[in-house]
Amino acid sequence: ISDLSSNLLVQLPQTIHYSVGEIGRSRLMKSQTIFEACKKIMLIGRDKISAENARGYFDSAAVRAMPDMVLSLQDLVRRRMQYLPNKKEGKRRILLIMRNDKEGVYSAEDKERVAAILRENGYEAQFWDTDVSDRFPDSEKIEVLLKYLHYISSFDAVITDRYHGLIFTVLVERPCVVLRTHNHKLTSAFDWFEKVNYVRLAEEFSQIPGQLRELAQLATLTSPNWNEEYFDKLAVQVSEFTGMVLTQSPKSSNPP
Repeated sequence: ISDLSSNLLVQLPQTIHYSVGEIGRSRLMKSQTIFEACKKIMLIGRDKISAENARGYFDSAAVRAMPDMVLSLQDLVRRRMQYLPNKKEGKRRILLIMRNDKEGVYSAEDKERVAAILRENGYEAQFWDTDVSDRFPDSEKIEVLLKYLHYISSFDAVITDRYHGLIFTVLVERPCVVLRTHNHKLTSAFDWFEKVNYVRLAEEFSQIPGQLRELAQLATLTSPNWNEEYFDKLAVQVSEFTGMVLTQSPKSSNPP
């Protein structure tokens, strides 16, 4: 960003968070110095707390809030995966998409406790993480992504502490229970999903079986059109900010 400070800059939806302590303060001060020197910059928080942080930290930036842009793939995923049957009976196979990196807050014992609770209630539990060792060549990125979305969709429901675990599950329309994390990355972003009827937020592990049973009773799964509701509007906001004219009106059927 420092090297591009004379350009018009748009940071697409991103979590904005600085840790408490010397390292966090140092990185915040460095960011403030760099952003203050920018000719014109727009920061888009992918949750409302991120946007609030940006407004408090960076006086010269234009700030917006939008969901994670992976959700703009909704129409593409539906077209490419429409032949997959919806899981309706039983809801017994559960995929736990749990962090295995330094941001994870749940220990191996915590994860095993969740798996044990599921087994005690008649569910099959399998662990996985979105941080995969795979290649995403330019010409095949969507194909690789769809491979993993197919895998997620083979389960009846998902439990996750990852933001993209939630996003991927919403895209393939599987019931999802979200666990709390150490910062606002997931729980604040959860606000975007209030119109998705097949996700729940679990405050305690003991709530999970009841929430899964509740989700299993849903007759239909509903979610907003993410492009119409958010990303078409974002295209207009970026156009106005940069002074660039859109060559065509945004269309929700064509993900950005």
